[in-house]
Amino acid sequence: MFAIGIDGGGTKTVAILASSTGEIVAQASGGTTNPNSIGIHEAKSELIRLLHSLSIQNEQAYKNVVSVFAGLSGIEAKNYKEEIGQCLQSHLPEVLITIDNDAVIALYSGTFGGPGVVQISGTGSITYGIDSKGNRHRVGGWGYLIGDEGSGFAIGQAGLRAAFLENDNRGPKTEITKLLLKHFQVTHLSSVITFVYGEKARATIASLSKIVMVAADNGDRIANEIIKAQSQQLGEQIAALISAKPFQTGEKIPVVLTGGVMNRSDLFIEDIMKTLKDNLNEQVELILPKLPPVAGAVIASFQAANHHLEKESLSDKFLKGYL
Repeated sequence: MFAIGIDGGGTKTVAILASSTGEIVAQASGGTTNPNSIGIHEAKSELIRLLHSLSIQNEQAYKNVVSVFAGLSGIEAKNYKEEIGQCLQSHLPEVLITIDNDAVIALYSGTFGGPGVVQISGTGSITYGIDSKGNRHRVGGWGYLIGDEGSGFAIGQAGLRAAFLENDNRGPKTEITKLLLKHFQVTHLSSVITFVYGEKARATIASLSKIVMVAADNGDRIANEIIKAQSQQLGEQIAALISAKPFQTGEKIPVVLTGGVMNRSDLFIEDIMKTLKDNLNEQVELILPKLPPVAGAVIASFQAANHHLEKESLSDKFLKGYL
């Protein structure tokens, strides 16, 4: 038995064809499939291209696929979910097709298909939960103009603000300023404006979160204050979701931390946990998943086909074959 899992993020899309033991027999990657970014027709074309690539790599396994699960960003608006589902179904008429939010597969990469909460902190941020009854719960994720607290964008933006406050003699000195000048290879902070107000402003500003983290590593007080404030906001979002009581009383709630910002989870976990303890009575378990989100898509794909997976075996084989 074989299944396909697809992780469609804001910058790239990964598709995996795997056996029920977790062995990867084909994989392909491409650009974003977010229909809000590139349009629905381009998104569908990219997904079909990825499926075609999988079929070429392993024709026999592809013919025996029973399920496809695609966790895609930007599919909640309009009727994107239905339209993409119909497109994939037309190419695989005998296969179970499921299109869902990319937060679902990020969660499943840490809970192995079980209920819990996922905090995604990448370019943007969202707190998403699935309870034991399959009900969905959400806090945040409304975009950088409204929120995206604890995201790469929010951290980068706070770093920029701190540097320009110093520049205008309205704020304390911070190493962030020097690091920004070096990063953009300019001598005056005003020259940075050209870069951060360009066509890719959101991605550019989000990438500056790494500069804030470097400054924090070097002991910069302002950078550490930014990290602390953003960590607390992540904790508050998680607490807000759990406080709505979607989970059974007394159970330890898994909270999966994922996204590019969490590559430096060491800077955030302590204040996230402290905020949770200050705001919740419930017990939580913070999880840093070993599996990538696309593995969560594979897990969800087999679950949709009512096929039980052996956790350790799938994890080991998947990681050995994942590029």
